[in-house]
Formats: sequence, structure tokens, C-alpha cells
Amino acid sequence: MERAREDQMQADTSTRLRLVEISTPGGHLRIGGGFACVLAPPHERRTAARWIAATVAGPRPPGGDGTIEIAGRFVAARCLPSPLLAPSAPSVVDCVVLRAQWRTVWDRRCAELDAAHAARRFERHRAEAALDRARARAHARVTGARTAGSGPVERPGARAEHISELRARLDALQPVPVRAALALADELAAVQGRVDAAQRARAATGRSAIGRGHLEALHREVVAAEAAVSEARRRERSAALARYEAAVRAEQEALAAAGFDSFAAFLVAVAQGAVPAPAAETAEVERAEAEAALTAAPALRARAARLLGHVPGDDASLVDGLRALRVEHPDAAPLRAELAALLERSHEQPVTLAPVQAVANDAPEELGRLARERDLHADALEQLEAELARLDAARDADITALEPGDLALALTALLDAYRRGDLLAGRLPLVFDGTFDGLHPASRRAALDVLAAALDVQPIVVTHDPAVADVARDAGAATLAWPPGPELEPTDRPTVEASRRDAGAPRASGAHCPEHTDAASVATCARCGRACCIDCLVYVIGEPGLWCAPCARGAGRPQSGPARLLRRRA
Repeated sequence: MERAREDQMQADTSTRLRLVEISTPGGHLRIGGGFACVLAPPHERRTAARWIAATVAGPRPPGGDGTIEIAGRFVAARCLPSPLLAPSAPSVVDCVVLRAQWRTVWDRRCAELDAAHAARRFERHRAEAALDRARARAHARVTGARTAGSGPVERPGARAEHISELRARLDALQPVPVRAALALADELAAVQGRVDAAQRARAATGRSAIGRGHLEALHREVVAAEAAVSEARRRERSAALARYEAAVRAEQEALAAAGFDSFAAFLVAVAQGAVPAPAAETAEVERAEAEAALTAAPALRARAARLLGHVPGDDASLVDGLRALRVEHPDAAPLRAELAALLERSHEQPVTLAPVQAVANDAPEELGRLARERDLHADALEQLEAELARLDAARDADITALEPGDLALALTALLDAYRRGDLLAGRLPLVFDGTFDGLHPASRRAALDVLAAALDVQPIVVTHDPAVADVARDAGAATLAWPPGPELEPTDRPTVEASRRDAGAPRASGAHCPEHTDAASVATCARCGRACCIDCLVYVIGEPGLWCAPCARGAGRPQSGPARLLRRRA
């Protein structure tokens, strides 16, 4: 694997940055430009991850430097522009970033499963309908053969009569409507009715002057087009008819959108005149509430898709389909089971082979095939529903609670987002800040295997868990120990204050501002080194660090504002 990674690195001619070596407060680390794992103490892990990321992406910490490989050339990190990322962009991959990718995977996976569930349900309904038709054909063939058969057939009398009675009762049962489908159809119809009524009420209040003008203009176009048809000559008639049909179609679409069946209904509403202001406000509120209710229609359509077994069309056909949906009568299943038991017992009796049996010999094979197909679709539906239930439970779960396959999917989506340029501009090393600490061994192994297989990316895993380092070493990562050094405050991204603070300006602690003696200093001026409070610090355009106000005024440099405003914007 090491050889394959070296070959991939040598063949990489892209502009992605690979960290080869880095300077830390405690010494140098040889990252190597490939998959690496840095083991740091628990209290220094976050600092180590931010240090590594800031050395490449900026703003660089004091003394931070390293060697970067870009398309086969080695450059110093200090020679790169800083920062390379927007202030709001994350520079490390932590549990929050990975959880956001999992939400994206969850949404896509649930949409795929919903579509597969609807298709499987439709196929199961088709198999059940085919099975019912096959049973009816077999029964008709047996009945016809019994009528045309010559000679009596030896049958147990009472049992044969019972079988005939059960068949007659089973044939007499009619499919019944689905109560849930009827209720859902009424709900959808009520929502659409509310929207139509609200649109008509709003039009009657006089608040749709622009809409009225548009409808009147469309109607004038219809009248003009109709007159043109009457006056058109033979060669001009087809063009005039096309214009007339287009005008009528546009008018009908506009009337339907406004909630009117015809232009006459629109004229009646206009003739009623404007209503008082309270009624107008009420109509406006009703329209807003109806449109809000209509926004909930996608959830209703999703329920309808599950009931119908296919993706519905428009709302009108959807309501008709729900009201026309029929399922087998609830009494059919016990009757069918009783009939099957009687038929099975009747075949155990020694009977004389008759034409009826000869005709029905081919029915069991077809019925068995259709029954197996129906059961196959039913089993697939159960598996899809179980997977949907599992995903529903895992949507808001913590990263440590994800199953190995789900975690691998989330990491794959993260790598895809990186390759598209949506994460770290698609160029910088992927620094994982304790993302895999505390995972189940199987999940940890699956996650690091995904990173090890991404040869076009440089993942750097920073962890305080020795088990993560062991698994990373087995996966081919260069395992390093973070050298101990003085306590440093990590560079927190994506806050604006941290991204714009000077990398060379140390924070002042325990001192007081000389201008405001009652305020504690928060940092030192990047130019004169004087301790200042937040009200004395300003951001100078073109400078990476914060200056004190006297230095900015003395140098005559333009200022963007005090530093406390940057904190508020963050």
C-alpha cells in the first residue's frame, strides 16, 4: 500500500497541497505527504489539529512553518498566501462537519429507499392482481370442463358441496375501499379547496388589480384572435386558428391559477365590488393560511405514494386515485384458507381421474409461480421498511453511534464534497480533529479503510486514542507522536476574530489597558507591542494583525473599524 501511495503521489499533477513536514513548538514532524496519523495528548489534541491546519491554510500560528508539495514542487508554507480559506469555512474536519455529511447521505438514501418502496409496492399489487386473475381462469376452466365432461366424477358429496359454497362466497366478495386512502383524499381535496376559495375571495376584495388587468388583457386577446379567425382568408386561417387556440389556452391557465372556472365567473366576482377592509384582511389571511397548508401537501403526497404504490401525478388525479383504491375484502383471506384446506384434504381421498382434474393440472404451477413472486415482493418491502426505520432512528444519532456502513458512506460523501471543491477548496490536506476517537472498533476500521483507499487525498488524523493510531498504522498511515511544547491557544476557525488576528501578535494576559485602566487587555498591538483592550484595537486594511488606534492614526493608514465590531460580526 505504501508503494501504491508513493506512485499515486508521483503521478499527481494537480494543484492539491500535500504537507510533507511541519514545524511545531516542540520540534519537527515528518508527515511525508501522504496518509498520516498524529497521536497527541488529550489536552493538546485540539491545539495540534488547529496548528497543522493553520500552518497550511492560515492564519499561521507564531513560529508555524513547514514544507508543502504542490504538483511535484516543494515550497515553504510561509511563502503561501494566508489565509487560503474564507473566514466562515472550516479548516479541520471534526464531528460537526462529518455529521453534516451524514445528514446529506441520510436525505439521499431515504429518497432512494422511498422510490424503491413505491416501486416494490406497485409490483406486489401487480403480482396479487395477476394471482387473482389466474385463480379465476383456473376456476373457469375447471367449471367448463366439469360441464363438458362425460360421465360422472367420483367426489365426496358433502365436501364437494362445501367447496362449491366457499368458492361462490369468495367470488361474491367485492374489493373494499381503503379508509386511510379516503381520509387522505378528503384532506388533499380540502387543502386544494381552501386555496381555491381563498384565491377567489382575494380576487373579490379588489386586492388583485394587477391580476384583473392581466386576465382582462388575456380575454381581449381571445376576442381579437376570434375576430381574426372570422376575417382570415384561406391561407391565413391556420395561423389565425393557432393564435386563437394559444390565447384561449393562456386565458384558461390564468383563470385556473386565479381560482375561476371561466371568465364569466371572474366578471361576477369583479361586479360584486370591493368589500370592506376587515373582510379584505380576512381574505388575505385565509389565502396565506391556505397556501401554508398547501406547502404541507408534499408530505400528504408521500403518504399517498405509499398507499398507491407509485408516484402520483397532479392533485386531481391523486385524489381520484385514492378514492378509487380498492383492496381485498377482509373476509377473503379466511375463506381462501378454508378453501385451500378443503381442497388439500379432498386430494387425499382416492378419486377417479376425470377431465376436470386433467384440465386443472396446469393451474398449480402458474399459481405457485405467481404466489412466489408476490412473496418475493412482500419480503423486499419488509426489508425496505426495516431499513427506513433504522435510518429514521439514526438520523440524529451521534457519530459514535453510527454503524460501520453508515460511517463509511458519510466519509465517502465527505471525500466527494472535497473533490468537488465544496470542502477545503478541494486542495488542502484533510485534518481530522478527534473525529474517530471513541468509535466502535468495527466503525473505526471501516472509517480508516475509506481514508486509506483515497490515494488522491492527504488525510491527517489527529487523535488522542492509541487504538485509532494502531488501526491507522495497519491501514498504511505514517504514525507520529505530537512533540510536547509550551501551551498554545489554538487558532479557532471559522470565527472572524480568530481568522483576522495577527499570527505574530501574542495575547496579553493579566495586564490592563493604559488608555482604559478599568479594562483588561486582550491582545498586543502588532506594530508597537503595547497591551490594549478591545476598544483600543482596530483592524487596518491590508494588515493581517490588529493595531492600536494611536499607531493607525500615526501611520495614516485607513481603518475598517474597531475590533469589537469584528467580534459582533462573528
